[in-house]
Amino acid sequence: MSASVQMQNAQQRFNSAFSKLLAQSKKSTDELWEQQLSGIGRNLLAITPPLGGKTASIKIPAPGKKSRGVVVNFTEGKAKGRSTIESDIQRAFQRVKISEGDVLSQYLARRQKNKRFNRRGEKINATAAERNAVRKNLLARQGTTESGWKAAISRLKISGVPKWIVDHAKVPSTCSVNDGKTGKYSFEAVNGTNHTSSSKIEGRIAIAINMQAGSIERWLKSYNEKLGNDLLK
Repeated sequence: MSASVQMQNAQQRFNSAFSKLLAQSKKSTDELWEQQLSGIGRNLLAITPPLGGKTASIKIPAPGKKSRGVVVNFTEGKAKGRSTIESDIQRAFQRVKISEGDVLSQYLARRQKNKRFNRRGEKINATAAERNAVRKNLLARQGTTESGWKAAISRLKISGVPKWIVDHAKVPSTCSVNDGKTGKYSFEAVNGTNHTSSSKIEGRIAIAINMQAGSIERWLKSYNEKLGNDLLK
């Protein structure tokens, strides 16, 4: 399924769930809209490396909320990223006693779009000091792909995002929200980093929207079940 079709399906599912939420909530449309956008923003953080992947550092539902919301474990995500870096460094280098050139440039030249080291070919000769310098450089880059959501983090007022994500400078990131004053609600976020996941960003956003639609659906189900139980009392 193409990313555009995924996006269309996600939007239709979200719009349907949001309409049902509006019908049952006492909150204003604007308040609910901002609330749901914040949820989509947190979902984007949750599925973007190093937090995303098969072992994504998220939990559903959030504490205190029986049926909606996500908890993003930034500490766990950063630790997983560090572990990946250490694994690649172990595979990349052959230890030598005398420097043989620009080790960092050689390492970066063999990184793939997903930022993993390409193990094809011979190991790179490096001294212990050079290998440590590469490690330090790579660890300082952690959070670069996540930081592509900085504009969304700011606009949607997402709290608790650590400095190792938001402190990256010169990362392409935009976010625009139509708050309904023109009769239409819309949201657009752009992550301009060059990670593999960023090149498929439309699909990423579709996943985040689907996650939020699912959160709304779970809340509605829980609400209606409770309402039904109360009527039976």
